[in-house]
Amino acid sequence: MLGRLGFGKPTTIDALLDSRRVALEEILDMEDCLDQVRMRHKKLIDYMRQPLNLSQLIRYLVLGEKYAWVASEVIISAIPAIMDTLVLEHKEILLVYWTLLYQDYRLTPQQVVYFVKVNQVLLARRPGDMIRFLVSLSDLLPHWIYHLEDPQGSQLADLLVSVIQSEQSTEGVGIIKWLHEHRLIRLLVDKMDPSLDPMLHSIVHQLLCDVVRLSQTSHSEVATIGCNNLILDLTSLETMTRLIDSMLDTTASYATDSFICGAKLMINLIRYNDERNWTEGDPVPTNSNVLATMLACCTARIGDFLNLLKSPRSKGAIGPVLDLFFAFPSCNIAHSVVCDIVGQIFENKCLERKSNQRMALEVFTKGRLIQRILEADRQATIPYGTGTTPVSYMGHLTLLTKSIVQVFQKQPGLLRTLQDGVGGDKATIPWQEWDTFAKFTMDSCADLEVPLAGIPVPSPTVCPSPTSSFPLPPPPIHIPSLPLSIPHSSMPSPSLSPLPSLLPTELSVDAS
Repeated sequence: MLGRLGFGKPTTIDALLDSRRVALEEILDMEDCLDQVRMRHKKLIDYMRQPLNLSQLIRYLVLGEKYAWVASEVIISAIPAIMDTLVLEHKEILLVYWTLLYQDYRLTPQQVVYFVKVNQVLLARRPGDMIRFLVSLSDLLPHWIYHLEDPQGSQLADLLVSVIQSEQSTEGVGIIKWLHEHRLIRLLVDKMDPSLDPMLHSIVHQLLCDVVRLSQTSHSEVATIGCNNLILDLTSLETMTRLIDSMLDTTASYATDSFICGAKLMINLIRYNDERNWTEGDPVPTNSNVLATMLACCTARIGDFLNLLKSPRSKGAIGPVLDLFFAFPSCNIAHSVVCDIVGQIFENKCLERKSNQRMALEVFTKGRLIQRILEADRQATIPYGTGTTPVSYMGHLTLLTKSIVQVFQKQPGLLRTLQDGVGGDKATIPWQEWDTFAKFTMDSCADLEVPLAGIPVPSPTVCPSPTSSFPLPPPPIHIPSLPLSIPHSSMPSPSLSPLPSLLPTELSVDAS
């Protein structure tokens, strides 16, 4: 406490700061430099907040030198004096840092990480000043979105989400209007072009889903921005037409990835704008027709969607999907996804249809699911160092086994078809070994479900246990069909004049 007021015991840093000329590197090399900054060492804070020294710290962040990490920690320590110097007293220093986004070359991962880290803190601690600063920048959004393709570009997308989310605070009101006027949504949807990199599709899809989530109306207890210009832009006729055109382009290199990301975005639009809880006596939601245009655009292209179902772009995907499960024994995410896919195939309510039966048969024939489960059970450990360790998908193998047993019980015709032989595959499935393994697995699961000491536990009445080993799909969602008319902004983006370099070349400063 005395150190914050300038009355503490003199330290080595005090001696350096009292010298006539001291280099910033000498201060940063001190072991207790960060500790003293976080303790609000008054003399050290006064030294760090000097414009020349702050410019030098920014220079370290841009060049990625050995002092870059220390420089970032000094700035993100949330020292009011340092933040005020950046966002109020000497905005030109922060302006030089933001010109990093205006560069045509790809930024390094280190540059992106430090840039996002510093600006996230400034946005959280000085939201009003940062919003006013961002609005003053010319033609910012096209350059920002261009760098989403950089390594660690997803972090720049997270920073953009934080900017959008600042609309919820009093100091950030108006940022969504500014983003709308500068056509943020149109710029993002253009990046869903099927000829662009799939990683960019994933980043843009997640960013748009975050916009949908922040604008949701399905859960009134969750803080939300509500209906706003961005969500109206996203669900406009022009944007939806552009998105569906990208999804249904069958000639581009990454058409499949573009379709998947677009479909997931539409699912999120439906999920977060569900009106099932709305009753006749309630006021009509302000975004009651958000989904109307999306439904109209999909209906207009229903023939193209049906053609994709009849003539898919790729066939024989069951085998590669199961390969992902067994090729990566430590990837629980892949195991969960593959289990969900297999579960959806087996638990299809229309499994009697020939097309669905063929898909289920392909899991056992071309996918060789039963044989792979038995092989994995025989090799239940993998080499690790000097010993072995159990593979991490054994629990998922149990889920798959239970699902297979259940589908054979519900569809005896499927079992008979496999036992009679499909395409010469009769001899490839060791049925006796499978019956033994399945019985042991089901008995083990039954033993685990027995309560302790044999005392029966009453089953819950509110949430009964499901009969299936996989989660059931959500109930159908109501989609309104009201017409929607949305104005579009035609405001041109201003241009940015070249900025002179304000970074210092001197590494030392007169402390007197």
